[in-house]
Parts: sequence; C-alpha cells; structure tokens
Amino acid sequence: MNALGVHCYSPDGHSLPKGEGIIQRLLAALLMAGFTVVVLNTAAQVLEVGSSLVVAVGTAFGTQIWSTASRAMWSQTWLIFLGGLVAYYMLGRETGRVKRAHPIALGTLVSWMYLVRPTGAIPVLCITIYFVAFWRRDFIAYSLTGLAWFAGFVTYSWFTFGKLIPDYYLDSRTDFGNLKNLPAILFSPSRGLFVFVPVIAFVLYLLVRYRETLKYERLTALALSMVILQILMVSLWPVWWGGYSYGPRLLADALPWMALLAILGFAARSQAVLNSDRGRTARVEIAIALVLLALGIVINGRGAWSFATSDWNPVYDIDRHPDRLSDWSHPQFMAGLIPAPDRNRP
Repeated sequence: MNALGVHCYSPDGHSLPKGEGIIQRLLAALLMAGFTVVVLNTAAQVLEVGSSLVVAVGTAFGTQIWSTASRAMWSQTWLIFLGGLVAYYMLGRETGRVKRAHPIALGTLVSWMYLVRPTGAIPVLCITIYFVAFWRRDFIAYSLTGLAWFAGFVTYSWFTFGKLIPDYYLDSRTDFGNLKNLPAILFSPSRGLFVFVPVIAFVLYLLVRYRETLKYERLTALALSMVILQILMVSLWPVWWGGYSYGPRLLADALPWMALLAILGFAARSQAVLNSDRGRTARVEIAIALVLLALGIVINGRGAWSFATSDWNPVYDIDRHPDRLSDWSHPQFMAGLIPAPDRNRP
C-alpha cells in the first residue's frame, strides 16, 4: 500500500488516519472475501453447489462478517479467516476430499489463531484434544509444530515487551459472577446472537432434527464445543458487549465453527430428504430458513452501511450504561429508522 502511495504515517512521523482507514478496510474486505470462498469450498465437500452457495452467501452477509469483520481490521478478522482454513482442512480430512491435510499445516494454522488473538486458545485446546483422541498418529508432528510457533511467540514477546507473554494475553478480569449476562449475550436486542444471526437457531434445529443422518458426529461435537466455549468466555468477560461496536462482535470468533455446523446440518437434512418423502415439511423448512436468513442479512446490512448504527453507541453511552443494551424500544439495528433517544435520559 505504501508503494501505491497510501501510508499510515507521514515522513515526519505524524499519524495519517485516512490512509490507515483505507488499508484496514481493504485488507479486512479481502480477508472476509477469502473466508467466504473458503466456506464455499468447505461446503462443496458435502453439499451440492446450490446449497453450498446458500451457506457461503448466508455466512458472508447474514452474520458479523458483513457488519463487523469486513468493515475494519479487528484481530478477529484474521482469526476468522484462519479458522475457516482450519475447518476446511479438518472436514476435508474426515471426508477424504483433502488429501494433504498435513498435521504441520494444521498445527501452523491453529497456532496462528492464537498469535493473532488470545481467544485463539479455545481452538488450540479443542483441536489438540481432537488430535489426541482421533488422530494420534499425527499428534507428534502437530504438537511439535505448535510448540515451535509458541517458542517464536515467546521470543518475540521477550524482545519486544520484556515479558514472556504480552499483557494482552494475561488479562484475568473474567468472573463467573458475570454468567448472569448470558441471556443478554444470546437475546439482547442490541448484542444478542440470536437477534443478529437468527438463522443460527435453524442450524441448531437441523442438528437436532436430523441427528440420525448426521455424519461426522465427532467433528460436529468439536465445532459445537468451540461455539459454546466462546459464548461462555464472552459471558465471563466484564465488557461482554464489546464496547462501541455493532451486534455480538465478540462472538465473531466462533463464526468459522458456526459455518461448519451449518454445513453439517444441511448435509444431514439432505440425506434425510433423500431417504424419505417429506415434500411439504421440506418446503416449510426452506421457507423458514430463507426468512431467518433474509432477516439476518437486513440486520447486518444496516450495521455495514448505516452510520446511525455506529452513532447509536455514544448516544446510548453503553459503556457506562450497559443495561440499555436490553432496551427493545431503541435497538441498535433500528438506529436511524426510529427517533433517537434523549441523550440525557436516565
């Protein structure tokens, strides 16, 4: 970007926010476009082309990918992209479609997820357990790769910060008393997962309804475990709403695994439909799925395009009044469409 004349700093060392914004937006958009392609190819391993396109488009536009991760360079943007690659290789190895899902490659991708964001520790833990349980022959190569990357991380941290681990990775403000925020994390009108990504409810329905035709159960359990752990981790965090952002930003870390669950759920449904005559029920399910997906696209589209949804944060002063995140009279996704609240309201 510097070669193209776009800079973050002037020659005399002054910050250039405009140039930095251009770089962030371009890189974030490219990474999330790449993630969408990865989701499409992951789905194509077990789904037909049409279904694969629906899952990829739904993931790209009906989730925080559109409203958050593609708008600026959060550390989550890299985490999501890397997580998508991990999901692709793991499903490919289970199906036999990816012949070169080498443990060193997987170990590198999983390690990088931790290097870009501390919450990458969740996939590190879960996937390591998965290797021990099911891919023991490759565990040594996988674990040595991870240890090598961690050694490099510690070395870098020591020479850069004078500490073995940066402070950002050692923040211990989690509190089990914050579990009371779990309902808001799932259903808050301005931060709730099921509000901003309503189609995830349909994905869970597919996993339960078609559990008998669900293939790759252990991979489903892995993905579901990482989603649940991410939700619980956010609920323990004192600033569970993620500050001035849009929707459930802190749950964007789990998007690669939500997409994988959607792929596996639709694959199970497709198999069940082939084995039985369920025409009317199938049409109803498709209609419900499309309605929920369209709703998610509209909601996340508002976050991507409307400046009013960003201005909503300081108007409500949510960092000092997080209780306002539960106010259905002025949800964030409706900012700019209904009158703004009184800035000084109690």
